[in-house]
Amino acid sequence: MIGQEENVARLRMLLTAFVKGSHMPFTLLEGEGGVGKTLSLQALVREIDDLKLVLIPSDYLGQIREYAQRMAEEPWRTVLYIDDMSFDPRHYESFKIGTQGMKRFYDNVTVMAAANPSSLEHLPPEVLRRWPIRIKYERPNLANGAMLRKVFKANCERVKIEYDPGLVTAFVKKHKGALKMLAPSAVYDFLQEVKLTRGL
Repeated sequence: MIGQEENVARLRMLLTAFVKGSHMPFTLLEGEGGVGKTLSLQALVREIDDLKLVLIPSDYLGQIREYAQRMAEEPWRTVLYIDDMSFDPRHYESFKIGTQGMKRFYDNVTVMAAANPSSLEHLPPEVLRRWPIRIKYERPNLANGAMLRKVFKANCERVKIEYDPGLVTAFVKKHKGALKMLAPSAVYDFLQEVKLTRGL
């Protein structure tokens, strides 16, 4: 994850300790869409043995204890993950009740979530208190030439397309004046479009 190395290192430390038997409090990944919150977690789950990831839609937050009970019976460690967390007010109470004291009962299950700043603004304090660990993902500045090239090279590997400085030039021309506002995922989308156009 270009520009997110410290966050990835912290997550790796938490998850590795969790797999080895340590307590892992509920953890919230904060940041705008496309900055690598979910991607970094998925990469670490693939990297760390005996760790599973279970995705939970926001609509099912009231059933989080049932998910935890089911996963607690398995021999591995499980992260229940809420991607792009948002709360319907009707789910507040059921979520609070469902997670009350949950860590005491399910040592091999923890809960993580990703949320953008606009979603967090609407969450009541009693819900936010459920997340003692909060990791902030800042958006890398793609207007910085060196950063943009690093993001391009990393995404060229993901898309399996050869790195070409001409692609960077074309991207800058396409998004001139808006580079500071773009998330790294814009580079990935651009390269996917290039690959499709070229029939690669």
